[in-house]
Amino acid sequence: LYGELKKISWLIPVPSQGNFILCSVKRGKAIQIQQTLQSEGIILRAMDQPRIPNCLRIGVGTPEENDTLIKRLNSYEVK
Repeated sequence: LYGELKKISWLIPVPSQGNFILCSVKRGKAIQIQQTLQSEGIILRAMDQPRIPNCLRIGVGTPEENDTLIKRLNSYEVK
């Protein structure tokens, strides 16, 4: 999942040993991305705190869930 997230130009994923990957959003607003994907049944968490501004917390799912997430992120139009 980390390798695929690295390929998305508007995300900067942080290496992780846990069951989630934190991604800094370079373009767009994390909260808008989270709300859009949540309305489509894809759950992730927007983080916007002083030490982690404009980030997405992406939980590692099943291979099928991860594939769905990556396909949707690749097609997301960042504004």
